[in-house]
Amino acid sequence: MTYKRVLSRWLVAVYLLWSLPACNVPPPPPDQALLTLVQNTAEWSTDAFSYYQDPKLIDKIGDIHDVTNDAFNQVARIKFDFTGPQSTILSPFPNSTWPILDPTDPSNPSQATIEANRRFYATWVQNQRNATFAFGVFWVIGPPTNHPVVNGTAFCGPQAKVIGITLDDPFTDNEVPTNVTSRGSVMFAGWIYEVAKCSGYSGYPAINFYIRAHTHEMGHQRAGLTHADNSNFHTGPVPSPNQGRDVMQANMVGGDLSAKQPIFDQHYEQATEANPCLHLTCQDNLICGRSITN
Repeated sequence: MTYKRVLSRWLVAVYLLWSLPACNVPPPPPDQALLTLVQNTAEWSTDAFSYYQDPKLIDKIGDIHDVTNDAFNQVARIKFDFTGPQSTILSPFPNSTWPILDPTDPSNPSQATIEANRRFYATWVQNQRNATFAFGVFWVIGPPTNHPVVNGTAFCGPQAKVIGITLDDPFTDNEVPTNVTSRGSVMFAGWIYEVAKCSGYSGYPAINFYIRAHTHEMGHQRAGLTHADNSNFHTGPVPSPNQGRDVMQANMVGGDLSAKQPIFDQHYEQATEANPCLHLTCQDNLICGRSITN
């Protein structure tokens, strides 16, 4: 059974440790020779506030892009040609301006408020997007880390932290909007920087946290991938449990960061170029979306 897609998708970081499962024998790798490389243009930008929070963010971006591309290439021979930062700097909002999206936030008690905040990001992304690029990613400082959602005390508390959001319109699972300005992801650089330092993640390289968050949001954007808790669309295995769980899990836990490159769930033996749209796994849907070139 499918479920109605909402305005936006977001990734949350959950302060947990996770043990890797026992490894079953993975299926054989796909014959990549059967797939030609699909390259998509993608713009990226950041705001000045993100640099103040994480002065080395600009140095991480190239690595984030390269490993995200490795993950997409592995399952569907897709590559993003990331270009940026764009010449027009992002609207320089301080972090107090960015609305929070967590439904447990005591200052946002109503679902109507949450929907209004999602619409804020949708409108903001559409206003920022350069339509000459097929996809777009925007790194912003994000909501303040002393927000009431974290009890106004220790940031590394038990509450989930929304660290990225992807806008999609129309709202159909496993599809991509035809209007390129309705495609875009917002990465909350300030929250990512702070959460990556929490003890539940601190035993892993911080760059792995950035990469997994970015790859997750690009999965939403590039193929309309759902969260993995919608099991109808995530029925395949993860070839190497040492790479963590399916990157489309709605939350991120410590064990997901064991390897630098995240992974999508896969059905090697079913999805093919001739019959790609089975919608059973991330790989099925990414191969199905290979026809998108703009």
